[in-house]
Amino acid sequence: MPKPLRRARHHCYIGFMHATTQGFFLTLAAVLAWGAQLPIAAGAMQHIDPASINFIRYGLASLTLAGLLALRRDTQALKLGLREPLVWWAGTVGMAGSSSLVYVGLKFTRPEIAVLVIALQPTMTAMAEWVLYRHRPARVTLLCMALAFAGVSWAVTRGGELFAQPLSQVSQELLGCAFVLAGAAAWVFYTLTCARLRHWSGLHVTTLTCITSVPALALSWGSMLAFGWTQWPALEAWPELSARLTFLVFVGVVAAMFLWNTGAARFGTLNAMLMLNFMPIVTFLVRALEGVALHAAEIVGGLMVVLALVTNNLWQRRQQP
Repeated sequence: MPKPLRRARHHCYIGFMHATTQGFFLTLAAVLAWGAQLPIAAGAMQHIDPASINFIRYGLASLTLAGLLALRRDTQALKLGLREPLVWWAGTVGMAGSSSLVYVGLKFTRPEIAVLVIALQPTMTAMAEWVLYRHRPARVTLLCMALAFAGVSWAVTRGGELFAQPLSQVSQELLGCAFVLAGAAAWVFYTLTCARLRHWSGLHVTTLTCITSVPALALSWGSMLAFGWTQWPALEAWPELSARLTFLVFVGVVAAMFLWNTGAARFGTLNAMLMLNFMPIVTFLVRALEGVALHAAEIVGGLMVVLALVTNNLWQRRQQP
């Protein structure tokens, strides 16, 4: 084979690996971290309140990420980025709003249910693009969306058994799901907003949106403190809590956010959101390792959600040239 042709094929292959395969693995790694994060956070909430967790998470994450940029002598990007309104919208509404709402929802529902609601984000992204950009989903996508919603409903109600419980328990479960659903919608907003910040690197976007999330989280924590709704852990709880917070800060935020923003920029917004179908699998496995007995309806509902998302993903890939 002539050398020029061999070189051309080599460059094409490298380009494919850079744009698609690397984006796939980066977003997958972020999703795996987030799938393990929900059970870990639920365990931490036995000792500390959600507002304090999020204030600690994003406060420490912001300091770490800003320190990394300082070591690279790249602080000028922070000054320029903090002038962009989109960065503040993404940090305040997307990052701070999403984490706060999801973690409050975890106080009322179980991680295995919360992760199924979060897994609806690809469906919510398709709906948002339909409303905002008039990109009407195809019929196959609409059917998959309906199947995903049906799966979540089946799991949340445990096949209808939930409605046989006292009204207070039903209300608590539905309230938790409502909070998580609102948090998932805030994350869709974050992802769509960050898609318009592609002139920044993944590290820049992660750092800027972490920093801009802190004022809102500090205000939330201060309000909770003023009303006496915060919960400071007992001294004997700190060894276990420290390990959980370390994961939530450095894996769930610093590493996962960088991986997500970098991968989504290379992989595309909708493709990155579709990677979230791995989250329920990871969360269910972690819960099983914790010794939690999963209800059959939760497993069936989870399979319905994953089947819907995978089917839609495979179908969309067939439509691409």
